[in-house]
Formats: sequence, structure tokens, C-alpha cells
Amino acid sequence: MRIVDALNEGGLLNTWGFSYGSALGMTVAAMFPNRMGRVVLDGVVNPLDYFSGRDVSLVTATDMSFDGFFTGCVANPENCALAQLTLNAQQLSEMVYNLIYHLKFTPFVTGPDAVTDIIDYTVLKKAIQAALSTPTAWPILASGLHGLLANNIAEARKLLTLTNPPQSPTIFPDNGKEATSGILFSDVPPERINTTAFPLVVEELYTTSRLQGDLYAALVPLYRDWPFKAKGAYLGDFRAKTKNPILFVGGALDPITPLPNAYNASAGFEGSVVLEHGGYG
Repeated sequence: MRIVDALNEGGLLNTWGFSYGSALGMTVAAMFPNRMGRVVLDGVVNPLDYFSGRDVSLVTATDMSFDGFFTGCVANPENCALAQLTLNAQQLSEMVYNLIYHLKFTPFVTGPDAVTDIIDYTVLKKAIQAALSTPTAWPILASGLHGLLANNIAEARKLLTLTNPPQSPTIFPDNGKEATSGILFSDVPPERINTTAFPLVVEELYTTSRLQGDLYAALVPLYRDWPFKAKGAYLGDFRAKTKNPILFVGGALDPITPLPNAYNASAGFEGSVVLEHGGYG
């Protein structure tokens, strides 16, 4: 808030936060409710789940979003390489899930580098997740999947552009991958970690999402084992009446910050409202 004061623009925070930015926005709103100006939080995380290391909610709409990818493929064959297979959406879905399982035991080699040129089970799932969050990348995902199925290396390598986007030579040359883990695991205060609940969280992740549940389940123990925690962690709740009402934004087909999160968050901030959209991503 010292930055807000330094700007000398009325002493109120005006911000738009999305995804992790929504967690930051809700935290500052809970801490300084009378300092909130125009606040829009989009792609909302569930703050209580996120800050306790048991965020199962993030995969509740993932599989439905993936189903939409296949439905869109069949409906728009001119933009989807998988449409060449002349299958319906359900058949395409099962074919790709079988492909994912196959890569667990038989990775697809696209070049000589054992790290950057291999498409395995985890790489493919991360590529799918990246594309689902950015629908403009769906044609790239479709082409890459078609390349794997057709054993076309050049086409399959398009998937690697989803997991390894062009890097900035001046800011975070690794695209902040290490920072992401550091923020995620250090954000959760030790006081909120319930290790006895870990098995239940893992089981729920597996049963909630066929596509991504296992990847997120593998992260759960790291909340306990991460060697450092953020200084000055917020330990309060997420209930407040802000000076100006917060606008929460969410979509039912968001693959990682589903719409119920927006309503759950809104319930804690008096006067806030939720704006629903019907798009993907």
C-alpha cells in the first residue's frame, strides 16, 4: 500500500488481477478493505484451498474443457488437424487418452537432446494444459497430437512450443519455472498444512480429473517438504466489506480456475458480484 500512497492518486488501490493475481487481490482486499478502489479479479482461485495446499478445485472443470476441445475440433475441421481422422469427439478423446497412456511407457523422441526433445506422458499433459488455458493455441495442440499419432516428428514438435515458449533473454531466462514452484509452495503457511489430509487430497485429485489429477497430486507432499516459507504470510480469513465492491469474473469452462471459485470467493466479500462468461480458457 506504500506504492499506492506514493502515487498520490486518492489512496485507493485500483487493480485487475487474474489467476495468481486474484489470490494477491483477495489477500490485499482482506487486509485493507477500506483501501480498495476499482478491483476486478478474473480467473479466480479458491483462496482458502490455495493457501492451505489442498486446492482440488483447480481441476474440477479441466476434463470438461478438454471435451470442448474435441467438440470444437469436429465442428471446425478446417482449423483442427485431428479432424483428418474423421472420428467423432468421443472417439478422438479416447484415442488421445490412449496416446497419453502410451507415452508413459514409450516416450516420443523428436531429436537428440534427452531433455528438450522428448515428448513423454508429463510433457504432453503440460502441453495440453497450456493449450486449454489459451484457446488460440488449440490448432497447435491439434496439429501436435496429430503428429504423435501419425509419427510425424516435425508436426509433433509443435507441442514443445506450448511447454517451452520463446524465452526472454533479459528477464527470467527460464521463464520463471523455478519461481513458480517457489511461490506456490512457500505461499502456504505451515500453520495451514494438514499432512493427515494429504491422502484424501491426492485421492480427490485423481478422481476429479482424468487429465490432470495425477500431475497435481504429485505436488501435494511438496507443500510440507519445501525448505522455506514466505515471510509475513497472511493468516486471516477472506471475509470483508470493501470500500468499493469487487467484481469477480469466471467461466464455466475455465480449465484451471473454474467458475465456482469466483462464487466461493465472492461470498466472502460483501457487496461483490460475479460476472460469468461462456468462453474457454
